[in-house]
Amino acid sequence: MKYVIGFILLALGAYYIVPLFTATDQVIKDVVMFTDNGKAVVQVHFSGPIRYENHFPDGNSNFLQVKFHLVSLQRHAHREVVPQDLIKTEVVQRTSLMNISYEGDVPGGPFLTFLFTRPVDFSVKPSESLDSIIVEIPLAGSESANQATKTG
Repeated sequence: MKYVIGFILLALGAYYIVPLFTATDQVIKDVVMFTDNGKAVVQVHFSGPIRYENHFPDGNSNFLQVKFHLVSLQRHAHREVVPQDLIKTEVVQRTSLMNISYEGDVPGGPFLTFLFTRPVDFSVKPSESLDSIIVEIPLAGSESANQATKTG
């Protein structure tokens, strides 16, 4: 009986610990974009849980750099760029988003970097599920864009 209990404990340990070491090499799982209340919402989903740290700058810029930590024991020391077909939507064109990339093994990183063709206002937050970063960008002509312009 004690061998059965030992085997079950070993199996459970392997079930929960092995994924920490064998995480996928792909960091960005997918990107979802939609509009909500006059804002474009860009949600970047990761292949595992993350911990949001901070972002730079605070708003109105032609780039955004989000610092976060992957909750994984495997190092992701590469650069990953979101395919252009995922960011060539009407929502993206209205926000001037040009590129989204993951920069793994850089000093101070890892970072998720957004590049825009012009300076835009934005806000950044982690999702409640802790597996994605949400960037909200007021759309031109919307009430939220007008308020952001007045305050920024």
